[in-house]
Amino acid sequence: MDDDHGNEISLTDTVKVIMRYPIVKTFQGLDLTKFTATDTINLTANCIHQIINGVETHEAADLSKKEIEEFLENLTQAQFTSIQKFFASMPKLTMNVKITHPKTKKKGTVKLQGLRSFF
Repeated sequence: MDDDHGNEISLTDTVKVIMRYPIVKTFQGLDLTKFTATDTINLTANCIHQIINGVETHEAADLSKKEIEEFLENLTQAQFTSIQKFFASMPKLTMNVKITHPKTKKKGTVKLQGLRSFF
């Protein structure tokens, strides 16, 4: 986890989003080997908890998925990148697995990290 990691992301002086961590259900139906821009928007939309605009707080549960996706599609590249940093810096389960090739008996280590290591 990055020391600067947090779930509150300021997009402007008055607009910020509060993120929630993805769960396994968040990835259902996604092909992680062929992750598209649309998949990125969908995943990000599913992980928004609140959108705060000045003194107004909008709960993601009260907004349609289309409204959240439109919000994301209207962000600047820099704003969207700041949201993506949430995913890049969040805690990850990592394990180094020692393996031995069954035929050559050569030993090595494989690093398993995140869901992509399993698909």
